[in-house]
Amino acid sequence: MAPPCTLELVSKTECPPYALTCVGDRYVIVGGGGGFAKTGIKNKFVVYQLYHMGKQTTARCVLSHDVGDYCISNMTAWVDEERTAKVTDNRTNEKNHGYTTPCPTINLAYGCEESCVIVQLTPKLVTENNAKDQITSAQPGADAGVRNRKPQADKSTSRSSSENNKASKNGIVRLPTYYTFTVMELCRFTSVFSRPPSSTSPGLVAAPGVLLKEDVYQKTCRVTRDCSKLVTGGTDGRVRVWSCLQRPPKLLLDIDAHLKEVDQLDVSPDGSHVVSVCKGQRECCVWSCSSGKKVAALGLDTAGLKYKFAWARFGCVENNIKNTRLFTISNPVVGTKHPGIVCKWSDKQYALERRQSLDGVLSNLAVSSDGRYLATGTMDGDLIIMIAFSLQVLQRLPDAHSMFVTGLEWLPDGSRTSCIVRGFSDASVLSVSCDNAMKIAHVPSVTMAPVWLVAILSAVVLCATFVIASYLGL
Repeated sequence: MAPPCTLELVSKTECPPYALTCVGDRYVIVGGGGGFAKTGIKNKFVVYQLYHMGKQTTARCVLSHDVGDYCISNMTAWVDEERTAKVTDNRTNEKNHGYTTPCPTINLAYGCEESCVIVQLTPKLVTENNAKDQITSAQPGADAGVRNRKPQADKSTSRSSSENNKASKNGIVRLPTYYTFTVMELCRFTSVFSRPPSSTSPGLVAAPGVLLKEDVYQKTCRVTRDCSKLVTGGTDGRVRVWSCLQRPPKLLLDIDAHLKEVDQLDVSPDGSHVVSVCKGQRECCVWSCSSGKKVAALGLDTAGLKYKFAWARFGCVENNIKNTRLFTISNPVVGTKHPGIVCKWSDKQYALERRQSLDGVLSNLAVSSDGRYLATGTMDGDLIIMIAFSLQVLQRLPDAHSMFVTGLEWLPDGSRTSCIVRGFSDASVLSVSCDNAMKIAHVPSVTMAPVWLVAILSAVVLCATFVIASYLGL
């Protein structure tokens, strides 16, 4: 039996989170807020640096940036490789403390009503002594308005220094000197447009001859793995592909995908296909990123029960981006008595390969970068980790959150820094919820004896067998 997955509280978020993305080996960006209403809850995105304390993974807030009147409900981020390579001192500084990758320059795209905003986060080195001057808002729980006496500050500083010295002996990656980011808006462009009157939904008609104002806003965005294209979708039902190499991005493709709003998008690992989900029409369609033609329209046999697609995500097979699978989650249209359904679809024809029923209303979906694991959340706050190949439930973590899961993201794997952050687990998935908690679930590594040890033990057992047999005269 596999060892159980462990669940840890990483940090409490500053605002209700609705969007989550991981970038680089140890940085997490959370977006959310209170919306346009004057509730006192700011709309912002917050950047966290992950590190490992020896027993669990935790996070340090390195940037908190207000975005204005509108809440962030969707975003995606990627590393600006060209600008990251120019920061030559990062690699030397961090390598001495166990890091193997430099602090990245990050490009972040998020939806702001009908527009898509792209900002650039440039790293800036700070220390814990002047960190509050660099971070725009204090971390939750910190007495930002309380003025401490100098002896207390000195005591806190010495305690932090001693903890970091102790941590460095154990190979733990938290340091008193770290990177925050300066924010610069690169561009802001319209990604969603109003529908023509002829295609406006009949539900917008309040009375004969009277039309209600249509809400126009971006609902989802994703970036390709090579960071060359940005895909957006929103209330006008169209999927648009943009080039990330120009500022502002150049429109490459405009797909008339659905009659109602596009709720979710994802791009295949090789960038050839994009999948769109329209809950209003209960549709899930795959489109060509080069021609814009429909490749497939997924259909699910539910024995007469009405189900609607909720999320869709691509995943590669054995870390091969040319060999992919598509995963979807579906929920019943009415009621919660019937289970949610997780499906796995083939690469070329998008035929149904496997399906798995899960109790509860499914609210999110994420696939690990190597394609081995799948995670989904529920409206009750449960977190479910599955094996992507067989859709077998590895573990269900009930009440991981006190409210519905709003974001899921697997941490990247491959580098030493990422392994340290994960505590050398086999894989780790982050989750956020409106309970203002960011948690991480670790899939433990299956410990195996090294080959040389097995060879030595086999030789010892074989010799012992011959000696015993000779002694007994056999």
